[in-house]
Amino acid sequence: MRYPDHLALPGFHIWLEAAIFTRPRAPVHFDIQHQAFDWPPGTDTDRLLSFALPLRVPAAGGGLNLWEATYQDFRRSLARGWVVSAADLQRFHARRYVPCTPGRLYVHSGHVLHQVAPSAGVRAGDERLTLQGHGVWCADHWQLYW
Repeated sequence: MRYPDHLALPGFHIWLEAAIFTRPRAPVHFDIQHQAFDWPPGTDTDRLLSFALPLRVPAAGGGLNLWEATYQDFRRSLARGWVVSAADLQRFHARRYVPCTPGRLYVHSGHVLHQVAPSAGVRAGDERLTLQGHGVWCADHWQLYW
């Protein structure tokens, strides 16, 4: 693993009690940040990862909503005029909720449609603290960034 000098290190999402939501408010999206950066020769921009390591979740739980729709599905649907945004894919694919457990690392390609899921409730003192980052394969190692 290496960390590109010109990009931010993986970092933390810190949501204290007042910022934790109980209805879907986070954007439905793909992780395509890698497209905004120049990568060195030998980089495979088809070999990506996104990771999240929950350190604290609200007492009522926290998780990730996933849809069986890929970024490639989105590009095809967009070209055919079936959708205008990634969120439109929700109409065609079932949502799957993945509960997050503190200390368990969650890794995916970033090219699966996803969203931070709302918590079932919020109690005094609740926190949602997650270490997050992205990676792209370069020659023989991962370049990790945020």
